[in-house]
Amino acid sequence: MTRKRDREGQALVDQMMYLLVGPYIGFPGWEDIWQVNDNKTTARVHRLAHHKEIFETQQATEYEAMLYLSTASLAQPISHDWAQIYLHLFNGVMPEVAKDLDVLPDRPELNVNQQDDLARLRRWIFKHQMDHVRRKTRAEPAPPPAQEEPELVQLSFFQDEGEAVTN
Repeated sequence: MTRKRDREGQALVDQMMYLLVGPYIGFPGWEDIWQVNDNKTTARVHRLAHHKEIFETQQATEYEAMLYLSTASLAQPISHDWAQIYLHLFNGVMPEVAKDLDVLPDRPELNVNQQDDLARLRRWIFKHQMDHVRRKTRAEPAPPPAQEEPELVQLSFFQDEGEAVTN
């Protein structure tokens, strides 16, 4: 019974750490997008607003997926499907900005394959964020203070997994 309680307690600590100081994932070389336009704060707000969905589905927020795709598109051209996914996300999480631009189509509906790709990307981001949180919480004797800034982690979803570079 004690082990189960310990695991549940550790899971709760991991979830809180994820929500408050979990890392943001950016495409290698383009992760500084998190430094502009208050993206970190907006991502944290999205995490807190969607915390139940995040842990039920084991997926990062749509906002974080949108910013990852934005950084990936700066590094290399993305396919039509990924562009559709990006537009879908952008129109969904920033509808007022999309409307002001007046050059973007309405939020495109995703086909089944695109929905699967998006879900896979969101799970991939979440997995790497949680792996980072778990390594951190197990390595430190006490959780860091809540005001600590989340780290930026560079990973590529579109290439073979390599070593993450933490800033």
